[in-house]
Amino acid sequence: MRDRHYAVAVALTILDDHGDRKEAIEVSVKCDRLDFS
Repeated sequence: MRDRHYAVAVALTILDDHGDRKEAIEVSVKCDRLDFS
């Protein structure tokens, strides 16, 4: 669970650095819907 949140945070940081906040939000939503359990 913690690994997933870390991966999402990294992805958001990378995308946000490129100024693509809309895509970052979409990615975070997709990751949030995935069930790794």
